[in-house]
Amino acid sequence: MTSISPRSAPLATGSFTVVRSSRERRWSTPRYSSAPLHNPVAAEVIDAARAALTGVPQAAAFDSAFHATLPREAYVYALPYEWFRDWGYRRYGFHGLSVTWSVERAAALLGRADLGVVVAHLGAGCSVSAVWRGSSVGTSMGMTPLEGLVMATRAGSVDPGILLAAQRDHALDLRALEDTLEHRSGLLGISGRTGEMRELLALASTDDRAALAIAVFERWAAAAIAAAATALPRLDAIVFTGGIGENAASVRSGIVRRLASIGVPPVDDATVDGDHVVVAGPVAVLVVVAREDVVIAREVSAILA
Repeated sequence: MTSISPRSAPLATGSFTVVRSSRERRWSTPRYSSAPLHNPVAAEVIDAARAALTGVPQAAAFDSAFHATLPREAYVYALPYEWFRDWGYRRYGFHGLSVTWSVERAAALLGRADLGVVVAHLGAGCSVSAVWRGSSVGTSMGMTPLEGLVMATRAGSVDPGILLAAQRDHALDLRALEDTLEHRSGLLGISGRTGEMRELLALASTDDRAALAIAVFERWAAAAIAAAATALPRLDAIVFTGGIGENAASVRSGIVRRLASIGVPPVDDATVDGDHVVVAGPVAVLVVVAREDVVIAREVSAILA
């Protein structure tokens, strides 16, 4: 489950909630508006599973909970403070299950736990998180999974004035804006062909817009990694994970090349299999296969034991 209601308990108390009854199911229902691509499906699965498996406890995994340690200055937006205080509008962050696994694997691969790590989860959805000694101190996604990096079909961060102009000058209503930001932007929006990085890489040599989409993606990802590093007392490692982070070696290399100014050594564009230390230092670069399933299974087993 991707998101939660702004002031519901799972963000503060942990990543998992056991849903045993219809009453608890209503309490656990996420605000669909926070993650409309994810939450309706998750809620439908809960309802279907409860109907098919009467009396069997269900555990809902909240991808936001890992970011409960964010400092206040990292989650309060520069909007009227009442929006935060009264409406609960704030940064929550996502991909917490993936970040949890990536940080654990980085510690194991590097043989130390006192790490300042930036995790770049790059897939259909993309985010960057800064983690200091196991605790989240910064993340690029916001109150919803729309904020931050360029994604497959999501815009990431854009000038809000563009949205106001589109509404004012071209009569786009709320539904049209939401559809554009969620489904018709990102890599797909720039290329006009596809939101799949693998397909864009195949097209890039002959399609200028496909090449542009890749370049924009790399630039935004590198900028987000550099920004996340400012939240850390020390940058020890960058971890690439997710479908693009793990498999698109040339994109990974293109992102790292843009980080030379913050001391990140270059990496080649060779494909690696499994978890791997690509460069050992001074800032290590790692590839970690995303295993949210392992984190979920481990935590569910613990709370049901």
